[in-house]
Amino acid sequence: MQKINASPLVSLSAQIDERDLLNLADDGVQLIICNRPDGESANQPSFNVIKKAALELGIEAVSIAFKSGEMDLHHIESFTRLLNTGKKTHAYCRTGNRSFCLYAAFHASTGKPEKEITALSKEIGYDITQYITPYYSGGHNPLERFETE
Repeated sequence: MQKINASPLVSLSAQIDERDLLNLADDGVQLIICNRPDGESANQPSFNVIKKAALELGIEAVSIAFKSGEMDLHHIESFTRLLNTGKKTHAYCRTGNRSFCLYAAFHASTGKPEKEITALSKEIGYDITQYITPYYSGGHNPLERFETE
């Protein structure tokens, strides 16, 4: 598993499996967030398999699953609520892109500098512009109008 360390408390990756959970537990992860619906591919472990293995290691597991391109305000609010618990968190999806887009929207919604999240997105190669622009453009509350393609 190749992790992206988005912050001291948040890491992101592509699909994980039960073996990855041991490394995440060793890293002190307390919460796993799945952003991938079950059944996207034949070799994908189900969320229930990941959740059961995580719980056996003392890690909470939550699903905020959605299809690529279908992120909405509900997903952002749920992700934000979980990150605001202060738990060391790891989020995953098929490639890491959906999880990073959620993290970028969270980052922007907290008022942290735009250059921080755009620098990280450039470094890892994800385009998050549409997800953060409403937060930095001013003039309206992006949580009231957030939409994706």
